[in-house]
Amino acid sequence: MIIVADPSQKIRSYRINLSLLRLLLASGVTLFLIVAAGLLYSSQNSLRLYEALRERDKALAELKSAKEEQDKRLALLDQNAQAINEKLQGLTELEERVRRMLGLAPPKASRGGFSLKSEGQALSFDPDTSAQMIMAIEEKFKDLQQLLQEAAERLEYLARIPTMYPASGVLTSPFGLRRNPFGSSLEFHTGIDITWPWALR
Repeated sequence: MIIVADPSQKIRSYRINLSLLRLLLASGVTLFLIVAAGLLYSSQNSLRLYEALRERDKALAELKSAKEEQDKRLALLDQNAQAINEKLQGLTELEERVRRMLGLAPPKASRGGFSLKSEGQALSFDPDTSAQMIMAIEEKFKDLQQLLQEAAERLEYLARIPTMYPASGVLTSPFGLRRNPFGSSLEFHTGIDITWPWALR
């Protein structure tokens, strides 16, 4: 290599060793390859991190959706539990009415309320099961109403049955088959005859 700085000055010449040039070239290529490999590794790491973040966001979205669905189910269970409590209260009141009407003693163990939790743990049933429970309670409520009506009719019938003789005389004709007092044929007597002194009022 020859460098001329000024025509009035001497010509200076520099000689570059070919081995040194090769070494510099090889070092440059090696440095380029190292930088390129570093950039490629960094981009791959960035891509893996991006994929991981996408998977995390997807998992979070699924968890959020599952939580919303669970909240809806819990809200429905809570509504059903309140409905069951109201129906159980109605059943208890109806049962007490029937027991009072028939003169029966109250039950030894009273029914408790219905709750979504029992001793700090959630009950294991789904909305379909609770809906079936409500239907069963409604059927039981109808049965108790029918029992109340039949008990009222039975008590009315029992109230019409005499429990003592209307008079203290002698029983002359009992209930059942007897000979007709105005003839000789047998007939069914639906009452009883009791002798009583004649009295004018």
